Amino acid sequence: MLKMEFKRLSSIIILLYVSLTFSQNIYEGAGTTSNLFLRFDMTPRASGLSGAFSAIANDENALLYNPAGLAQIRLSGVAFNHTQWFEDIRIENLLFSYKMSSKLGLGIGVSFMGMPSIQGMDRDGNPTTEKLDVSSSIIHLGFGYKLHPSLMLGLSAKYFNDDLAGYTADGAAFDLGFYMDTALRGLSLGATVQNLAGKIQYDNEKESLPLIIRSGLAYKIPGQDLFIAFDAVKADGQDFSYHLGIEYLLAGYVAFRLGNQAVSGLLLSPSFGLGLNVQNKYLIDYTIVSKEDFGATHRAGITIRFDLPRLIGEKRKPITVFSLTTVGAPQSLRYEMVEGKMIIKWDTVPTASYNVYAKADKGDPWKKLNSKPISQTEMEFKRPTVQTRYLITVTAIINNIESAFENELEIEIK
Repeated sequence: MLKMEFKRLSSIIILLYVSLTFSQNIYEGAGTTSNLFLRFDMTPRASGLSGAFSAIANDENALLYNPAGLAQIRLSGVAFNHTQWFEDIRIENLLFSYKMSSKLGLGIGVSFMGMPSIQGMDRDGNPTTEKLDVSSSIIHLGFGYKLHPSLMLGLSAKYFNDDLAGYTADGAAFDLGFYMDTALRGLSLGATVQNLAGKIQYDNEKESLPLIIRSGLAYKIPGQDLFIAFDAVKADGQDFSYHLGIEYLLAGYVAFRLGNQAVSGLLLSPSFGLGLNVQNKYLIDYTIVSKEDFGATHRAGITIRFDLPRLIGEKRKPITVFSLTTVGAPQSLRYEMVEGKMIIKWDTVPTASYNVYAKADKGDPWKKLNSKPISQTEMEFKRPTVQTRYLITVTAIINNIESAFENELEIEIK
């Protein structure tokens, strides 16, 4: 009797999952009932890109898609996200990211899925007085480490708990992530293996977690705040799904996102998202995802960015959010060597232009490399031939006010 109830409830959840994600695709395979929401996009930014995020992975969302990307977060932050599906199914998600050093980033997340009670049925299909409750929760902890300015690795661990109408199970799993900036300017590569674990047991039934492999490419058009991202995703028991997303940041303040995914040749689940950046500190995001035959689902979130003291080997001045009288310097200075050229890059400061300075020794004066302020977020010049160490810094200029010399990039020419 208990086994029959469990199998019937499992069938309901499988049907729900298939309907939500691959409504025209026949589902086959094991590992279907355990912690299904490990498969779902839980944040508005990533879902606005239809989940094509493994090769972007540049904020707290990296914890859920590619933990290697935690190494490239600019600022610490906390994000709260809410997802509303049909039939009052909901997901709540809290993410925290912490930039521990220029090479190491930390992410912590707590997620919960709940749905209304399901009417109990007897063997003959008649309603009973029993109500069946289903919920699932996950705790994430992850790290990303920068092995090289263009190469990052990540690891995350997750603890989960499922309650399927009183049939409970918990367990742990791991994700492994890889991120690399390629030799082609603006092109990045990401890959993740998710849910590495053994089987978990509900009563007398053993179930596998959905092993998922993600790989993707993202291209940021040089000098523009425009991302084009593509992910291919393979989950146990399913065909490949293909995810395409586009994100454009207008004037540093408003983000527009479009996405879609294809499964077995069918175009499904287009997504549309908006984001608002308030003083580079508060981020508000909303995404609507269209589900064929099931209407729309909605995701909304708010993120607060802040700068905390780093724990590992660095001292850093606090970031000043710009106003009419103060300007914060650009963050995340980095460089690339491409075909005899050296390219210096940095993150956008909304509405700013920039000056780039260099010197060969800490005791030398800074020398400005550009003749007039530049509007792009990168500068390229011929690769130095003198074998020495160079220091580079970039300042931001808003309303003729220049920021302090806050961050330094060290480059050793051999």
